[in-house]
Amino acid sequence: MRGESLAVPFEHSLREFLEGAADMYQRSLDELEARAPKPGEVLVHISIAGRPDNLTPRLPPPFYVKPTVLLKNVAVRLSAIIPPAEVEFTMLGRPGPLIMDRSIAGNGITSAEIHLTARQATGGVLPAPRTVTVHIKVEGKSESYGIFEVQSNIVPLKNLSGNLPIPSEDVEFTIPGEHGVPRSLVMAKTIDENRIKGVEVYLTARRKGAEKGKGRS
Repeated sequence: MRGESLAVPFEHSLREFLEGAADMYQRSLDELEARAPKPGEVLVHISIAGRPDNLTPRLPPPFYVKPTVLLKNVAVRLSAIIPPAEVEFTMLGRPGPLIMDRSIAGNGITSAEIHLTARQATGGVLPAPRTVTVHIKVEGKSESYGIFEVQSNIVPLKNLSGNLPIPSEDVEFTIPGEHGVPRSLVMAKTIDENRIKGVEVYLTARRKGAEKGKGRS
């Protein structure tokens, strides 16, 4: 009969399906908006040394954090894989491990997107305490500024900075790192806590921020 509308089979089910699809699409947009970075945040990708990402269950997806977040707090996201206290991060193009007690920015990282490789630092076990002979010199100077014998697990490095031509609060010690690039040490930590091995250590003192200053014209 003309002029009469024809009943469409499954019309009600089709409408429900389309409404459900529209709701799902909107939820996806909302989730993407919720994950959008805030101004100044850093996109962090983490992989595990020696393990393909697709074969590493419970690997966290990329995430955004503030550049002021300490790396040891970033390591908490790996707690299902490596105990956070035993995590050590490295980054392509950076010599040696990053300093876990410093923030992303504090490690001199300025990129908006970074790829960190996590590994277990010395199996989570500190080196055995020992007496270490420490040689100290100042960057750019040839003379020695002292030779000390210290207990590797007791004396913080800041206690060795008193006889230098740099104010103690401005001193930073380094040791040779990978590819010959100096590795900054944490002054409030001991030789063991800085993961320095051996019984003879050669420290170079410089003013904090000296490495950044070298890149300025």
